[in-house]
Amino acid sequence: MIDARKRAAFTLIEVTIALAILAAGLTSLLVGINAGVIFGDRDRDYSIASFLAQEIMTELERDPSSISAGFEKSGDFEDEFERFEWRIEIVPDENAQALADYAGVPFEALKATVTVTWQYRDREKSYVLEEIFFPEQITY
Repeated sequence: MIDARKRAAFTLIEVTIALAILAAGLTSLLVGINAGVIFGDRDRDYSIASFLAQEIMTELERDPSSISAGFEKSGDFEDEFERFEWRIEIVPDENAQALADYAGVPFEALKATVTVTWQYRDREKSYVLEEIFFPEQITY
């Protein structure tokens, strides 16, 4: 006959298996949390870069006299965004120009490209915002 006290206790192997399952579960949980933090940091940087690029593009739109083919300018941001840098480049837009030539409408289209770059871990990341400008009014 088996003693009731021995039956109520866990064996060493059962405890070891339970601890191994618990360790595997906690390890998976910690890996998932770490990945979430990493992706959160990356996504935050992309959100910041998109807002900064839109700010630079808005400043460009406010001063239409600076919009001309061959315009290039670069700089960096201040304060909490000091690790971000920006670059503007304005070139003739070949696709819009081909369409204008095909339609027989005389106008010049310029493509403004704002690129915001920053360092993320060991690599350089960038966000690019493009907009098409028509410096001259289209008349028929």
